[in-house]
Amino acid sequence: MPKVSALMSVYNGQEYIAQTIKTILNQSFENFEFIIIDDGSTDNTIKIINEFKDDRIKLFKLEKNMGVGYALNYGLAKCNGQYIAKVDSDDLYDKNRFKIQKDFLDNNKEISVVASMISYFSDEEKVTEGLRYINLKNNLENQHNKIITSKQIKKNLYNWCCIANATIMGRTEVLKKFGYNTKLRICEDYELFLKLVDNGYKFYKLDKILANIRVSDYSTTSIEKGIMYQNIYDIKKSYIDFMYEKYENMYIWGASNFGINMLEVLIKNRKSINGFIDSDNKKIGTKINNVLVYSPKEILKNKNTGIIVASDPGRETIVSTLENSGLKQLQDYIVF
Repeated sequence: MPKVSALMSVYNGQEYIAQTIKTILNQSFENFEFIIIDDGSTDNTIKIINEFKDDRIKLFKLEKNMGVGYALNYGLAKCNGQYIAKVDSDDLYDKNRFKIQKDFLDNNKEISVVASMISYFSDEEKVTEGLRYINLKNNLENQHNKIITSKQIKKNLYNWCCIANATIMGRTEVLKKFGYNTKLRICEDYELFLKLVDNGYKFYKLDKILANIRVSDYSTTSIEKGIMYQNIYDIKKSYIDFMYEKYENMYIWGASNFGINMLEVLIKNRKSINGFIDSDNKKIGTKINNVLVYSPKEILKNKNTGIIVASDPGRETIVSTLENSGLKQLQDYIVF
């Protein structure tokens, strides 16, 4: 029986999958099986996979595209190792990743899932010169890599997905117990992680970059963004419902695109909002989508107020302001 099961799902991944497979097959720790779930690819993905003659590769083909949540959950059932290492079909991995993470789990029985630091990269100049890549590389990568301990991860997971799914290695019995949501095509990893911390399972992040996360020239469509925002709402629905039961007045902190999108999701789910909060003096006192924008100072003096944070660039500053004002996570505020 293999010690580790590497698990990958792929859909039309012909451009990069060969590079990824090579970084897995070249791992210094060799006692693993490589479970690949093809999620109904229509390009040359399967042909490329079959060119690798390695008995550790076990390819399973879905007849049609079912989505990443379904494909990964299907793959979990095929895993036989003591640990499961998640692999993304376009990322590149340190040759010692499996050994380092396996040794850590062997020696730290209280940890259920171990992840690692990440480095964003792209082979395309048009990508590296774009604002999205610059933000990922200069901001999100740094935010991600400074959240290390179990305590830090638990606190921050309720705010945002501070664990890269492509870097995790977890205990098989734990991952199989909860599994991926088969209905989710986006945010399936985040839902699983929150289930784990809600049930007392611990994460840890190694202070080492073991995965290089590829940034492609893919642009998320407005329909996909709408699905993502709704999925986030569904994942955090129990926390949101609690706050709406506790508070008469609810506000969204963030009056830019993210906040506006979340307003639409809340209205769609029959949740009312009393106003936006924003630090931009040009927005304070104006209406956005017929919702008035208030200053933080004006709202924070009212103790009977629940706050939904919807601001990526300002998330850390806003959370710090809320906690310094005595508000508690999941009690008085929630971060989208």
